[in-house]
Amino acid sequence: YSFSRFRQVTSTAVTSLFVSASIHKGIRNRTKTSASSR
Repeated sequence: YSFSRFRQVTSTAVTSLFVSASIHKGIRNRTKTSASSR
């Protein structure tokens, strides 16, 4: 039980980290495009 809970927490943390990274990447890409179009 403890191990499966640890795995669940780790998986949630990894997922949120991945989502945060892709959002950050998208924001950077958007700023880069708007800056280059200007």
